[in-house]
Amino acid sequence: MTAESTVTPAPAPLAMKVFVASDAITFVALWVVAALVSPSAGSDPGPSVGMGAAMTSCLLAVSASFALGARSARPRLASLVAAVLGMAFLAMTAIEYRELFAAGLSPQRSLAAASFLLLTGFHAAHVVAGVVLATRRALFVGPVEATALYWHFVDGIWVVIFVGLYL
Repeated sequence: MTAESTVTPAPAPLAMKVFVASDAITFVALWVVAALVSPSAGSDPGPSVGMGAAMTSCLLAVSASFALGARSARPRLASLVAAVLGMAFLAMTAIEYRELFAAGLSPQRSLAAASFLLLTGFHAAHVVAGVVLATRRALFVGPVEATALYWHFVDGIWVVIFVGLYL
């Protein structure tokens, strides 16, 4: 790669920064509820640490892809990789939910179960939005900075969820 082919990323648009900041408030509220009721989980089936670690690896790879891709001459490839990894995360989330539901976990079981499912489900909805954003960036030429900022936010939230609820 030559110096001429390196692209300097532009700052993420203000609208995405404002969205991420406001969305963080919702995640903090959900996190506080989950943290407060988590000790009451008692006999609730818990999430798989191994599956959570694999899911975390997918999302960290998304951030790495955008970090490398935003500074390269091929940012669309980074977006495509991010979309595929996001879909892998969602598939693992579906598998984990299926296993938890089969073990008897449901929102009606306890407040801790309901808050876990709400927090992780809300996060999964954000991953779906990230896959849509990344796919749009992979198909159409345009700056990736706002999409990268969004994914870094979603990934950071997941790390907090993983450390707090899986470990």
